[in-house]
Order: sequence, then C-alpha cells, then structure tokens
Amino acid sequence: MIVSLDCPSCQSRFKVAEDQIKLHQGLVCCGHCFTLFNAQGHTQASAENTKHSGANSSKTTTKTLWKKSLAVFLLLLLILSALLQAVYFLRAEISWRYPSSQAYLKLACEKIGCDIALAKQINLLMLDDTDLLEDDLRVGLMHLSSTIVNQAAFSQAYPTVELILTDIDDRAKFTARFSPSDYLEHGTDAKLGLAAGQSLKLMLPLANPDPSMAGYRVRIFY
Repeated sequence: MIVSLDCPSCQSRFKVAEDQIKLHQGLVCCGHCFTLFNAQGHTQASAENTKHSGANSSKTTTKTLWKKSLAVFLLLLLILSALLQAVYFLRAEISWRYPSSQAYLKLACEKIGCDIALAKQINLLMLDDTDLLEDDLRVGLMHLSSTIVNQAAFSQAYPTVELILTDIDDRAKFTARFSPSDYLEHGTDAKLGLAAGQSLKLMLPLANPDPSMAGYRVRIFY
C-alpha cells in the first residue's frame, strides 16, 4: 500500500510504500531536503484528521467562551436588578442619609411615578420650652406653648403632638392630639418637612379644660 507523506521540514509531499515504512520502523528520509523523520503522524490522512480535530477544538472553545460570557452577563444583570430594587424600596432612607443623592432620586421618581417620603426619626426631634398658659383675654381658654426642634442633619416630617391632662394622682383624664394640619400656619407646605436644625414654635389652643386637672404631659410621635 502506497501512502502520501508530508515532510515536516520543507512541507514537500511524496509517496512511500507502507512496507518500506514498517521495514525502517517508521523512519523515512525526505527526497528534497534529506530530513529524516518518523512517518507516523505525517501521512495525508493524519493531516486531515488533525485539521478536523483542530476545527472541532476551536468550535468547542468558542462555544464554551460564549456560554461563560452569557453566564457573566446574566449574573451582572441580576446584581443590577437587585441593586435597583434596593434603591427603590430604600429611596427615602438613602435620600436623607445621603443628601447629595436627592436630586437623582427625585429625577428617577419623576420618570417612574414614585415619591420620596420624609424621614421620621422621632428620636432626633425634641420638644423645648413647653408650658400650658392661660389666655389673657378669653376666660376658659388655654394654650399649649412649645417648640419642636429638629436635631437631625436632614429634613423630617412634622410629627403629631399629644397633650395629656392628668389629675393629682398623675392619671390621664383628657387627651388632645394635634396633627401637622392643626398647628402649621396656612400656606405652609407640610411635604417640605422641618429642615435640618430648624425649630417650630407651637401655640395650640385648649378650650375649657377641667379645672380639677393638676398636671400635663406632652409628647410627639409619628
């Protein structure tokens, strides 16, 4: 049987009897450049197989890279989706914790139709100079005088003010609650909230309180 060989040195192709190759234990000599080489792996059939094997390997590598790239893309997409959801649900807290982000959050909310609630950190609000005063002109009318101070470094929602009148045993006998709409001046936009470091003076009316009341308590809450 005659086989075709390709010289690994000069790439010349020539034909040799298979018996001659076996006789010399696979060693052949190129008739053009006289290079001595092992014929195994340099036949035309072997070269074709190597070519196909290389092509298949290249296709497999390309397919693997494509799968890995797709997996990375999907992972990044999931991370981005989770991040956007976190920003959406925590937008209010992000807004007051990082004031520089407010402009971007408001712009985003304008696009998707959401709003940004004001902070409600009641522990950062304080009541100061609280007193219960009688009206100088109208008998039976009293006023709760106090000042709400926002000690936070960000704006906060206006709280509800609660006044509790107590008897001599400090038992609650009367409770009055004042929402922001009750104590804010006409035309004040409650949505803007109480700015950082700002204080608000209160003068809340209380008509005909029970004269047997001996004390009072005031608190604010959301």
